[in-house]
Amino acid sequence: MPVDAVEDFLAYLSARGASPNTVQGYAYDLRDFCVWLGQTGLDFRRLRLEAVAQFFDWLRR
Repeated sequence: MPVDAVEDFLAYLSARGASPNTVQGYAYDLRDFCVWLGQTGLDFRRLRLEAVAQFFDWLRR
């Protein structure tokens, strides 16, 4: 996943007035998502709903 896109999104949240805790929460969630993508070998641009459900199952563990 391109880090630039993540950084741009987090900067957008800050510019829109999101609290630092909210931005940090999104950063942690996006990090977890990137870890999961790396472990599964999936491409985020081709994810289907079933794969997203697997991500949430992975988070619960």
